Amino acid sequence: MSEVTVSARVWVSQRDAFTFPEREVEAVMARPDAALCFSGGGSRAMSASLGYLRGLTKQGLVDRVRYISAVSGGSWATSLFTYYRAGARDDAQFLDLGLDAPTDPGTLSLDALGAELPAGSMASVITSSLRDALFEAIREGGEQNIWNRAVAKIYLEPFGLVDPQKVLAPCLDAATRDAIRARPGNAGVPGLEPDNFIFPRPGRPFLVVNACIVEPDDTRAFAAQNPISLQCTPLYVGSLQPLKIRYAGEPFGDVVLPMGGGAVESFAFGGEGPAQVQSGELSCVPTNPVNIQARQTLEFAVGCSSAAYGAVADELPILDDMRQYTPTLPYWPVREGAVPETRVFDVADGGVLENYGLLAMLQRRVPKAVVFINTNTPIDLDYVPFAEGRHGKVKDKLDVYLVNLFGVEQSSTGTDLQNNTVFTHAAFKALVAALQAKRRAGGPVVVRQRLEVQANDWWGIEGGWSCEIMWVYLARLPQWEAKLPEDTREAIDEGDRAIFKKHLLRNFPHYKTIAENTGTLVELTPAQIRALAAMSEWVIESSADELGEFLG
Repeated sequence: MSEVTVSARVWVSQRDAFTFPEREVEAVMARPDAALCFSGGGSRAMSASLGYLRGLTKQGLVDRVRYISAVSGGSWATSLFTYYRAGARDDAQFLDLGLDAPTDPGTLSLDALGAELPAGSMASVITSSLRDALFEAIREGGEQNIWNRAVAKIYLEPFGLVDPQKVLAPCLDAATRDAIRARPGNAGVPGLEPDNFIFPRPGRPFLVVNACIVEPDDTRAFAAQNPISLQCTPLYVGSLQPLKIRYAGEPFGDVVLPMGGGAVESFAFGGEGPAQVQSGELSCVPTNPVNIQARQTLEFAVGCSSAAYGAVADELPILDDMRQYTPTLPYWPVREGAVPETRVFDVADGGVLENYGLLAMLQRRVPKAVVFINTNTPIDLDYVPFAEGRHGKVKDKLDVYLVNLFGVEQSSTGTDLQNNTVFTHAAFKALVAALQAKRRAGGPVVVRQRLEVQANDWWGIEGGWSCEIMWVYLARLPQWEAKLPEDTREAIDEGDRAIFKKHLLRNFPHYKTIAENTGTLVELTPAQIRALAAMSEWVIESSADELGEFLG
């Protein structure tokens, strides 16, 4: 599409405060002020999220939250759940709900688990080869879009969410689309036809897909340098907290750049910035001319939210050749008055910065959140917090993204988690003890916790208020496994030793994010998908009363 100018709304943070645009939308604000947060974790997270969504839908709990916030594999699942418009007739087909009764563990023999997945179900796309899709995208060219195009081919195309002939931009609803098209200067603009917009399905919570902006594309610094949150919604896209960030690696030394500061309507995000932004009162934000070269699409949001390899390529110089495939974005920081220059930035998986989508909810002061931690790290029952000091090794003892929320400074390859502290050390000790107790009991690892929120200037999170979190931690569940047929129990217990089994369940439920199965990238087998989704659904079914009371 050639460059055009459109009239788009721009929301500016004022004095480190930001009124989130969805608060103007009556249908959003009428929903209970609570969130479901689905972590990243590739196809493992997508399969677990499928089971959670299945259980939540059967229990009617999706209707009792305002937000869904998701990262990476969690965003694959929740974006499809929010937007799908083809491939499946309804939620019963899409989620493979079957009967109203929960999935009976006693029916999950290896043959039943390994049966062909039903067409039109979310599960059916988790078996598709991302490797093949990447090779196809490479052959087609367009370097920086390769990852996003491959992800779209696998996950979005079967459900009518990409179209090679037109841009499809997320939009809140038909009324919002019509208002956009009716603005002076937008009439007749290519790419603003009625069918260039896609809407959430009726009754869905407000979706926030979390990616991050890593660094200027020309720095070549081989490090995730103070990545900042990039939040993609049906109404707007942006990095909300105004910051100044020093980036290393410029040919002529370091550079300090203004970043963040607001949001732009989703359909207009991703191009050159306007010369000026005039915000005025946030309750009546005027429209602003915005040049667009590349339209924000669901393909962009879902692809960037899961582009974990991009940050790894930035961190490890030996992988520099991969940088040519890192998603990039023309980005301009939002400021009142004159707008700083537009630069091209690398964009990456939201898990480079924060893997749960929880901090985006705390920015909004959401008082209740259910956080699904779909990790590949089992709970270490012998772990004692701070036994080795504040910086004591936590890796392989508990999910690394969880510990950083409580000021336990840990990191892993390709991440920068240093700015994520929002809870106290004392609360962390209590949480670890509760998680370990639940794990020992053998049932769902579901822990409810009231937490005092600590101020976090990097994220723009206010302190001095309390929230309630229900942590749902992925783990082996002996109570559920005891209900399985013998052959399935054996396949889980034997793990890597079961090399001659027809349907392998090694590493269950903590499948590797990459290359769980030989010769693959992220795809899983029908047996692996069904087993994990069924267990996750059982967690919701077994915790239905507790979840219902929590969400009110």
